[in-house]
Amino acid sequence: IDDIMLPAQRAPGKAGRKIALRSNYYRVKINPNEKIFQLDVNIKEDNAILGKESVKKTDEKRAFMIAFLKEKFPTIHNQVAYDGQSSLYFRETMGLMIAENEDAGKTMRFQYAPRGPRKRDFSVTLRRVNYFNSNDINRYLNGDTLELRMDAIQALDIVFRHRASNDVVNVGRSFFPANQPNRKDIGGGREVWFGYHQSLKAIDGKSGGTLALNIDAAAKAFVKEQLGHEIAMEVFRPRGGEREMADHRFWSDSRRKTLEKYISKLNFIPMHLKNRDRNFRCSTLSRNGADRQTFIDDNGRSINIADYYFKQYKIKLRFPSAPMIQVGTGKNIKYFPLELMRVAPRQPHRGQVDENMQSNMIRAIADPAPKKEGIIDQMARRAISELSPMAALYGVQTSAKMEEISGRVLDAPQMAYGNKKTVKAYQGAWDARREKFFDAKSFPKWVVIAYQARMDQRQVNDFANGLCKAASFEGMRANPPDRVLIAQNENDLMRYYEGCKNNGVTFALVILPRRDSHIYSIVKEKAELVFGVVTQCVQSRNVERANAMFYGNLLQKINVKLGGVNTKVVNRIQLFTKPIMIVGLSFSHPAPGSRNPSIVTASFSCDASGTKYFIGKRLQSSRFSLATGIKDLFLEGLKGFYKRANGKKPERIIVYRNGASEGELQAVAKLEVGQMKAAFAALPGNYSPKLTVIVVNKRTHTRMFAQDKADQIGKSGNVPSGTVVDTGVTSKGLCDWYLNSSQGIQGTSRPVHYTLLHDENNLDADNLQMMSFHLCHAYARCTRTVSLPIPCLYAELMGDRVARYLQSRGIGSDAGSVSSMESGDSDFEKLSLDIKTEIGDMFFV
Repeated sequence: IDDIMLPAQRAPGKAGRKIALRSNYYRVKINPNEKIFQLDVNIKEDNAILGKESVKKTDEKRAFMIAFLKEKFPTIHNQVAYDGQSSLYFRETMGLMIAENEDAGKTMRFQYAPRGPRKRDFSVTLRRVNYFNSNDINRYLNGDTLELRMDAIQALDIVFRHRASNDVVNVGRSFFPANQPNRKDIGGGREVWFGYHQSLKAIDGKSGGTLALNIDAAAKAFVKEQLGHEIAMEVFRPRGGEREMADHRFWSDSRRKTLEKYISKLNFIPMHLKNRDRNFRCSTLSRNGADRQTFIDDNGRSINIADYYFKQYKIKLRFPSAPMIQVGTGKNIKYFPLELMRVAPRQPHRGQVDENMQSNMIRAIADPAPKKEGIIDQMARRAISELSPMAALYGVQTSAKMEEISGRVLDAPQMAYGNKKTVKAYQGAWDARREKFFDAKSFPKWVVIAYQARMDQRQVNDFANGLCKAASFEGMRANPPDRVLIAQNENDLMRYYEGCKNNGVTFALVILPRRDSHIYSIVKEKAELVFGVVTQCVQSRNVERANAMFYGNLLQKINVKLGGVNTKVVNRIQLFTKPIMIVGLSFSHPAPGSRNPSIVTASFSCDASGTKYFIGKRLQSSRFSLATGIKDLFLEGLKGFYKRANGKKPERIIVYRNGASEGELQAVAKLEVGQMKAAFAALPGNYSPKLTVIVVNKRTHTRMFAQDKADQIGKSGNVPSGTVVDTGVTSKGLCDWYLNSSQGIQGTSRPVHYTLLHDENNLDADNLQMMSFHLCHAYARCTRTVSLPIPCLYAELMGDRVARYLQSRGIGSDAGSVSSMESGDSDFEKLSLDIKTEIGDMFFV
């Protein structure tokens, strides 16, 4: 992997007008000849059963190491940096010297009480494994060497991230103070905590290479400290309150399964016990309530748990029919009533929050850009102040001033519509209300299916007539639906789809009762994999209050699904003068520990403007973070292009690859680019198109703020759409840039980070940046710029669709799935997810 040379930095771009910015980076300087040593740490608990160790998690190890260092090295305990896993870092002068290459290391005995007053015996082995000199970093920053010792940067990063106390909760690279006066409730037993993200980077500063701390505001959902039944109250919000929840009829099996998603894997404290130092981890919820679950007591008698608690603790349960927290498995199962178990403190929410919590969370953290800048700067000053004493010991100084940089605002393109009309995009949006679609398609023979939606015939007919009328304004012809059908269940839906297939009906508008992931998955999976019917879903509440804007937005999706084009960029980039294929690559991984497959999806353009796309997909083992089936995926894409482009092959291929970290770039370049080239070689005629690969990362913690108030756009005060930065805070040694393409209506915009991974088209900075910006226009769903190039978004949409196919077949792709492919990683290869060709290319939008 090390022999792969990534493209060198390009000369900065010149297109667009200049804009003065600030970015959330704080310069770091390290003295010459500073020496840092790394020790390997091995913590072993005496008499501990494998997997049952009391010091296992990162926060447990941190607390252990703080106590260990205080006792064994009292004079320097607060000068040693620990990574929370297996490495300690210290300076040569700190007196923690252990002979280099001493295989056995140094072992020390230590007594520690991880929970409660009882101390346990541990042995801690320290072994010296590495050594760094600050001169290695400074030589790279000064341009004297092209080789960056990432392990040296990592060592310094850990020094910056070390906290010698337990007053913060560390989640990934973010820190959250345990004291949260401004926490905000988001429902479902969760609340938002506020903190900051911190990472050390080598950047290409205004006056040359430098180290800098990237500090960003962070927000994370945490589990509220409350009793188990109080979580149930928040999840279900029964009208009758606790009284309704106490009724045994309330606790259906579906409610138990729903609550289980919010409670399983959480740690609880038993409030009825005197010793509350021990936490119990919920593995699942019991099928029976305490009034029905029995066990054999010490006297050999059968007793239910509700009676046991009254007999043993004099507690009469208020919710005896509620499912209980189940701890352990097999013969070691214990049951605890919800009302007696309190959520243990400081627990981050694991996995994704539900849609309601997500909406509440967005509202809680959506600060205008000027306010967000102030919050970040205040957090940064506090963090740097706290870090300064520790950093100074290692010869490091950090500026408390946010980095000032220069950017450019790219010109927005013209958007082409029907009748040869064009509309100018302005600040990330354009008004197309008077324009007809560029290529408007007529409605085929179609039906309306109201699926489990309580709609009367008049409402549905009014909606269909309104849709047909609105279609004519967009240049589409639409006759009334062939039939309006009412489906009460899945069997009805299947029967109606079968009727569509047999009677030449190729499009169905499906009215859903509400936003429901399970129902939506069934509707799409049956239509697209079984019967070959194009569908457009709409919620019943939107049918009831539909207006011109809603019809217009809906028709944008329908026209594209029917093979039309709503709008396209009037492209002035020379790159598009020859046959070209734009590709978006996306990856979806299941929750950690899941045996479910990873989903790899690709979108392939098939027209000269990069507007129309078709899709490829693969399932692969979740054990691999990189794509392993790229060759076959690209062969499928190349053949699809050839078929759709009248026998032409693309002479240029531009790939936008979603989400690879800087540490993965070399591996992606070797494995995935290699597979793309193998696909070209597999075609006849010495086919060798010019390939460019760009990695796109939307999960960046870089922020841009306009220095001049006149450049702050809209109510949120964000930087203008089209703001690009390719100097000042970009990566030292890479060809990368930041682009803020969307307007940012709510909250503070987050620019997208682009890194050039491979380039045979010899594109300069202006071509790379302008092409990327143009591809953020003409998204099928709206008349706004989007944050990512549309091939990336289309690949993401298809990844979500494949996940829904799996969900419909009982294979969940998240932590809350009810079933998974436990029999082995290879079983997913037997799944048939072949999409019916009748539904066209862009059915997924």
